[in-house]
Amino acid sequence: MQVALKPVDDSLRALARLADHLSDPAAQACLIRHLRHWADADGLRDLTSQQARLTIGARLAALAILVRRLRISGISKSEMPEVLIWLKTLAKAQIEFWEHDAPARAKQGNLAAWAALAIWVIGEEIGNLPLKRKAVQMHASVLCSANPDGSLPIEMARGRFALHYQLHALAPLVTLQAYLNEVEAPRPCAETLKRVVDFALSDIKSGTHTRALTGYEQSYFTGVEVLQPHELAWLEAYLTLENAPDARSVAESLRPLYNSKLGGNQTKLWNH
Repeated sequence: MQVALKPVDDSLRALARLADHLSDPAAQACLIRHLRHWADADGLRDLTSQQARLTIGARLAALAILVRRLRISGISKSEMPEVLIWLKTLAKAQIEFWEHDAPARAKQGNLAAWAALAIWVIGEEIGNLPLKRKAVQMHASVLCSANPDGSLPIEMARGRFALHYQLHALAPLVTLQAYLNEVEAPRPCAETLKRVVDFALSDIKSGTHTRALTGYEQSYFTGVEVLQPHELAWLEAYLTLENAPDARSVAESLRPLYNSKLGGNQTKLWNH
């Protein structure tokens, strides 16, 4: 699946880099042109496997946030109507999948959180309240499932990759909470988010707590993988929600923080 998605991810990385320069009208026009191409081709519609439908949410979130960035830069809806119609169709397809076909346990995991982020941003950009309401429900299903210590039960079931996936879930969970905060919308389980963040940040140097819960030495500490800055890019959004010295210290040591699935340069986007 990762091989199949590589061309999509490569394209999204290129578009996110372009979006970091939207003060330039040429960059705006180029990004709109690329998004129109995706819309005209009805991209991401032909998803036949369950795995593809489970994992496409993060890519859809990236596209939706690119549209959000264009709108913030001054581009009106009238300049990209076909893109908005296309994204609305994809959002509705994701809702249909998560309501009827997704595995029950997955509805409390990171993939559902990514889908929720995508659906909410699309709903916000097209002014669709039902989409936004559904996204908040999906988001709450993941965040409100957290254990008292802040660990996410679905991610803790992933053995040596549990901490990796806790961090992966935090990217959409934090970002959507920050967007909801911006528009003063209800934020279900808002107090839970801090516990989930604290659990993850307390473990990025040793993995001790996650190892105690799972019985596995975590992948970051066995040579399987190295924690990458993009996995912590959500810290910039989090710092708009909480005055968190530990989180700020980590973010400052890694800036600028960048994640293409969150729309590009998070340090710039969240004004840090």
